[in-house]
Amino acid sequence: MTRPVDDLQILDHPNHKSTLPVVSLTISEGKNRQERRMFHALGSGVNPELKRTRSGTESTLDGLEENAWRILTDQ
Repeated sequence: MTRPVDDLQILDHPNHKSTLPVVSLTISEGKNRQERRMFHALGSGVNPELKRTRSGTESTLDGLEENAWRILTDQ
């Protein structure tokens, strides 16, 4: 069992081009494939275009290209 979703916003509803809504969600505890499992439990699929925008409480992914990584500092 994991912690519940902290914030969920529906950004775009399904339409004739896509049967999936576009959502933004914030979780404070992420386990392996948690987002996929949450949406599958609701009977909805997940488009493979998942985009992580932040990792941790203060760390952001700003300035990193896709599939890039960096060494974390103490700050």
